[in-house]
Amino acid sequence: MLEGVRFARLPGNYLICQRGTPVMMIENYGTRLWTIGETNAEDLREGIRTFTSMLRLPGRMRPFKTITVEQCDGIRPTLSPLEPVLRSLGFHKDRNQTMEYDGY
Repeated sequence: MLEGVRFARLPGNYLICQRGTPVMMIENYGTRLWTIGETNAEDLREGIRTFTSMLRLPGRMRPFKTITVEQCDGIRPTLSPLEPVLRSLGFHKDRNQTMEYDGY
């Protein structure tokens, strides 16, 4: 796990695993993304793609309507190595160097 980062078991937090190995922590419905260890971009892309698929659930089952990423590993997503992964999944630059995905 990341030093200094704790994963609280709260409704808006998610742990993304690939082949049984944790690769990313998602906090507050996607506000903060934390990569775990050395993970390749394709595993991260697939994990985030699965997370964004919740926006396609029926209205009452959908836990959130948009995803606004404010931080990736403690820095703004537009300055992060994850920026190309997020952009390839349909995230777009929003104000204050955040990235947003609305899924509609």
